[in-house]
Amino acid sequence: MIVEDAITREILLVNDKSQQLFGLAKSLIVNKRPHECMSAELSDYFNSLADMALRSEGIHEREQLLMTASGERILHTRATAINGQDARQNYLMLIVEDVTDQRAADARIHHMAHHDNLTSLPNRILFRQRLSEALRNDGHSVKQTAALCLDLDNFKNVNDALGHQIGDDLLRAVAKRLRNTLRDHDTLARIGGDEFAIVLPSVTSGEEASVVAQRLIEAIRPPLTSKDTTCRSG
Repeated sequence: MIVEDAITREILLVNDKSQQLFGLAKSLIVNKRPHECMSAELSDYFNSLADMALRSEGIHEREQLLMTASGERILHTRATAINGQDARQNYLMLIVEDVTDQRAADARIHHMAHHDNLTSLPNRILFRQRLSEALRNDGHSVKQTAALCLDLDNFKNVNDALGHQIGDDLLRAVAKRLRNTLRDHDTLARIGGDEFAIVLPSVTSGEEASVVAQRLIEAIRPPLTSKDTTCRSG
């Protein structure tokens, strides 16, 4: 928490957490303006929010990645003006929250919800989103969207004969080969078991999609070796 004088913009009060964030004792912060005790990046961030709070009523919020005494952290700050009976009793209050860990957790949860746990490829949900997006974008141009589906012949035999660990190794290796064959803006998804699906946005013809399909087949044709066991995909 930071409390500033609305006129002089001097910092009147900070709590213990602020000391940790800025790496400074209270005595080096209080009665100083932000630019006198903080980096230019931090002071610009807080001053901008304070300016907005002074111009209009209400709570003004901003979230930004900033360099602090603890390294790069994502700070979510709420700023509001507190008006007294006269201008000499007007203050600015900034509530600063370090949301770095929370945002990282949110990102992990989002990734888990949209990606296959084994291969880290997009899952069925994200595949549908990417396909819908490609169809929408290409619908406004002369380009087309192609969707391909691919599975591995006799994959069940690999699991039954060699075990699920070898089967998982095979799926990861296949996923890597397929991904390396595609363009950066293509989507390769694992939609279940040994089934993969591909979104090819902005293709010019069905023939172009056929060429890509053949390249994918050729990419996984060579033998795949896992733990001294050779597997052939077909």
